[in-house]
Amino acid sequence: MKRFNAFLPATALFLILAGCNAGTSTTAGVDAPDTVTIPADGVELKMVASEGDTTQYQSSMSMEGKGPAQGGAPSEFNVQADMKQTVKVTKVEGDKITSETSFSDVKVTGTEMFVNLLKSSFENAKSTVTMDSKGRVIEQEGQVDSNAMGGGTMYFPDKKVKVGDTWERTTPIPNGGNVKALYKFEGTEKVDGIDAAKISVTPSTEENTSKGSFVYWIDLKTGMPLKANGEIITEADGGRMVMKMDMKRV
Repeated sequence: MKRFNAFLPATALFLILAGCNAGTSTTAGVDAPDTVTIPADGVELKMVASEGDTTQYQSSMSMEGKGPAQGGAPSEFNVQADMKQTVKVTKVEGDKITSETSFSDVKVTGTEMFVNLLKSSFENAKSTVTMDSKGRVIEQEGQVDSNAMGGGTMYFPDKKVKVGDTWERTTPIPNGGNVKALYKFEGTEKVDGIDAAKISVTPSTEENTSKGSFVYWIDLKTGMPLKANGEIITEADGGRMVMKMDMKRV
């Protein structure tokens, strides 16, 4: 149970923050899917931003799980967290984009031990990160580990991609080990009238077995997610955790 307990907070931050430059939901303000035409040779995915760009998101996540009781930790837990996220672009210099990420209106309910842990984590999860247009972190400062795909990073390949193409990224997580993310260009849709690429992200770690994925709808012009949602089931050391996430731009 030791590794499972230690894995929980890092996983929560990684999963809920992955790709959070702009997130969103399956329901609120979403047009019916429409076909979006892309060039025959594929499309280049990259982030485009201007200094002063500020976006807010409403995020909701839930976690529930069970494992052998140990060290005073509950054998079962259930927690729900809702919060607002603000991302502000503070500097753009050539291919480098610097942004500040912060959280507010954090509300967490459920198993007391994890309520306190997650509430404190999100309330203090402020960061400044500089990355290139592909999401590679150049410099970071603050509590959110942007190399673990937190703090607003969505990783894009250097080459153009077509529907069905996949790419991978392996990055460290704050409490040790690595997270491997498999990305897949699932297709295109209209979201609130915006041409979007639908990209699935399936994470896995060296010590834990995970099933499921998150799906992001990325603005083809700016590279910023328009909505995201999904579910991940993780098993480790006899424990099992189900995490669900839903995010929307407000």
